[in-house]
Amino acid sequence: MQRPLSLTDEPRRLLRVTTAGADEAIARLSASHGPGGVVGRVPLGAEIPWLLADLREGLWADELAAGVGAVVGGGTVLLVHDAPPRTPFEHRLLRSLDHVGAPVSTQRTPPSDARFATVDQQRAFADALRSLRRRRPVVLLADRGRGKSTLLGLLGAEAPLPVRVTAPEPASAASLLRAIGEVPATFVPPDAVEEALGDDAWWLVDEAAALPPALVLRIAERARRAILATTVHGYEGTGRHFELHVLPRLRRPTVLRLGTPARYPADDPVERWLHDLFLLDAEPDEGGGGLVAIREARLDDERELRAVFGLLVRAHYRTRPSDLVRLVDGDQRTLVATSGDAVIGAIVVADEGGWDADRAERVARGEERPRGELIPEVLSAHLAHPELAALRARRVVRVAVREDRRREGVGRALLAEVERGAELCGASFAADPDVLRFWTGAGHRLVRLGAGPSTLRPSMLVLRAGPDVDALWRRCGRDLPHALRERPVEPALAVAALRATPREPPRIDDADLAELRACARGPRHWEWSARALWELVSAEAASLPDDEAELLVARVLLGWSWDRLAARAGLPHRTEAVRAARSALASLLGSGDTR
Repeated sequence: MQRPLSLTDEPRRLLRVTTAGADEAIARLSASHGPGGVVGRVPLGAEIPWLLADLREGLWADELAAGVGAVVGGGTVLLVHDAPPRTPFEHRLLRSLDHVGAPVSTQRTPPSDARFATVDQQRAFADALRSLRRRRPVVLLADRGRGKSTLLGLLGAEAPLPVRVTAPEPASAASLLRAIGEVPATFVPPDAVEEALGDDAWWLVDEAAALPPALVLRIAERARRAILATTVHGYEGTGRHFELHVLPRLRRPTVLRLGTPARYPADDPVERWLHDLFLLDAEPDEGGGGLVAIREARLDDERELRAVFGLLVRAHYRTRPSDLVRLVDGDQRTLVATSGDAVIGAIVVADEGGWDADRAERVARGEERPRGELIPEVLSAHLAHPELAALRARRVVRVAVREDRRREGVGRALLAEVERGAELCGASFAADPDVLRFWTGAGHRLVRLGAGPSTLRPSMLVLRAGPDVDALWRRCGRDLPHALRERPVEPALAVAALRATPREPPRIDDADLAELRACARGPRHWEWSARALWELVSAEAASLPDDEAELLVARVLLGWSWDRLAARAGLPHRTEAVRAARSALASLLGSGDTR
């Protein structure tokens, strides 16, 4: 097997040139190393010998971080920049160049098996196979560039059964599928995983942290063999959340960590520069005691900036380098809650709205799409209330409280400070039952279930209660059961949304009730009472315990098949799912006469 391009002990280097020297530097790199990459055009999983980052065209933080991670050992990151810095973050970037460590060649111990780039990979491969024989889920954790996706594929190549691969997007699994080779492997989109889980197969999950936690947990519980891989300190910002909120809920997992980079040597100066520039390894403050004070964040102080960003990374399932850029540049207002010398909470807020009627109407007609003003845009274009865009709104972009200080009212105190004096206040977030409960508990109303980066994690918009907002809330409650069919969400999320909106009494009569009781007893097919079931479940299923509510909502509102319901519940046959649904329907009708 040919050794990969990444196997080299040479460190990478960072080179800054001005416009005058750019063409010469590019020509020299092309002549000595061949074609390189350009920020924003580097395919996921690619390995390149050099990268061009032309900062004259603006700072694309997420793309820059991803592109740098693709440069292999001995390669060069070429920064072109000769104008005075325009923003605080550009100042930060240019200052950081003065502190890049000197390249030092280090010699790594080569693995004995040429399939692997590092000894770490080879050792983790053997440990993972041992755990899989015992049917324990395997979790691969690594920083970016450690070869976890390739290792995942090499493990899949050992499977004696068919291999199922899932990831947030097909492109996320490209390097994994290449490494599997000729073993039959099928990519399964996240929204099709539930039905495919009944197969006798090995499941490989790449970038597991970017998938809904409930889905990841179900794969780990029900798959014949499950291997989950995710990045810890990566530019996606997902991994720390996974470690804290998903990993502890797995049943007896084998956790393997890859520490040695696969594309470049350890202690690579460019990797250290990237981590420091974008705070990829930021952690919250520790300690702190006494009274809690709320004040404006001092983000020009590196220690406080790290503490705030560390909180956001831990609390949110996706925090990117571009979020740090917005913090530093002051595009949004940031408040912190402190206890002693420690930052224990933070809230980031964007000011929006205050539009005139002409602008609101242009947005409502789709003639203009404003950037960064989500609340007035949704009010105008999606909720058909452009007049509310005239209100000056404050949108909570992020709110985070340190784990050991939650349930002390810190988040509520931060939110109250933001709401003071605002005409309208709200938030949009990737749908999650726990997050939704926080907002409804703080007096906000769910007014929209929208689209999101994944069909399994749509967005939700909540607004602080008030006369106009309550009218939107009631309309959302009316439309929500129908919207759920168009948003293939998790049943737990659907139930949480139903509980967060007002319900009207079901429009059913005595004849409908008699038919529904026949459905609960068994003789009558559910399809013949679809309308009455829809009315009853829409209005009242959320009053049941979680398991019964989720079962009925999944079947009636989300349109899940009996086979899919059986697979989700781990039942041996669809008839078991039918029996469980009849029991839940009987509970809803107040009757226990089921078979």
